[in-house]
Amino acid sequence: MVRISYWIMANVKAAPNTIKKFHKRYGQHEHQEDEGSDYAGQLKKEQARLTEIKKKREAIRLEVDRANLVEKAKVDEQLEFLMNHMTRRIYECGRSAANDVVKTDTIGRARDIIEKHLDDGFTKIQDDIRAANKRLVSDTLEEVEDDADESES
Repeated sequence: MVRISYWIMANVKAAPNTIKKFHKRYGQHEHQEDEGSDYAGQLKKEQARLTEIKKKREAIRLEVDRANLVEKAKVDEQLEFLMNHMTRRIYECGRSAANDVVKTDTIGRARDIIEKHLDDGFTKIQDDIRAANKRLVSDTLEEVEDDADESES
């Protein structure tokens, strides 16, 4: 009866805590009489399998953490690029507006020129942000496709 229960537990992949509870209830001495029994081998195999599963889980967790860090670095790099690019666009917008304002003779006309240049500058910035988002998404999709191709191989 006890040997059958051990066999069932080993074959349904029982957790170590379940095995410990079973030992407390029925005692561990029954299978220790003959060390070469099937149960002792099965128990060692099961413990080795559980150890391998733990190692694989840890490796997968580390790989996911590394992938998340790489993705975060890419996003940070894109943000830094966009901030520098927006600063440059605003500077160009202000410089071109100042050049045009110097050429005008009325304050109303100068205000209109400044508003026009600011609108154009912010429109260009929005276009740049959209292009960067598309580029980031396409890079991510390419990486996912590459990973899928590698896993199929």
